[in-house]
Amino acid sequence: MWGHRYSKILIVADTQPAPGLSPSFLHEPDIHLLQSPPGPEALECARDERPRLIIQDVSEPIDGALELTRTLSTDPATSSIPLIAVARRDLKQRARRAGANAVLAKPLIQREYWDAVRRYVLLPKRRGLRQIVNLRFQYRDGDRVRQAFSRDLSIYGAFLKTDCIPAQGTHIGVQFNIPGEAVPVECGAVVQRSMPYDPQGHHVAGFGVEFEGLGEGDLDRLERFINRHLRRTLFSLITG
Repeated sequence: MWGHRYSKILIVADTQPAPGLSPSFLHEPDIHLLQSPPGPEALECARDERPRLIIQDVSEPIDGALELTRTLSTDPATSSIPLIAVARRDLKQRARRAGANAVLAKPLIQREYWDAVRRYVLLPKRRGLRQIVNLRFQYRDGDRVRQAFSRDLSIYGAFLKTDCIPAQGTHIGVQFNIPGEAVPVECGAVVQRSMPYDPQGHHVAGFGVEFEGLGEGDLDRLERFINRHLRRTLFSLITG
């Protein structure tokens, strides 16, 4: 099954794809990324290139986008190619009925995006390491803006140390600065893990979030920072 030198992935999206649908997020040595605008060009590209996977941003006009989903899933030359649709939450069932093998809700949660692609294409279990990093975060919980410091950070999310813990499943907005950079990283996040205060002191109070809708520029900056931090950590361990 994996006899090819690399796997092709076709991303079908407008010039401004859904937040989080970053081609650079899938850059791996064994992956060859193809991009096409929606419409006849996407069908032609899929027919010619025969990718292992198609990822389609279901954007406006919705009826036209879903018609393309139906065409890709029924055309004799492309019907055997798995298709992941990225659509608004209220369009998930329509995208499935149109023939999508899997549907991811907008805004994209990076971990879910990676794991969905891994079902069809050979990829590492996880991309990026979780690093112990103490950065100041701002997050909006309802009408209130709160602050917390991170315990750790990855390109998928962070754990924030605080006693003000939103309920699991809550969608919040987060903002934080990468050291040495003036422009903050801003994106949505969903609370996946809550750890309230423990009077026995067995763990730090706080909550874990997974980023959603992380823009391509912010993703690149975050990954570079984490890699620099990892190199510094390894250097200090070697020389220490």
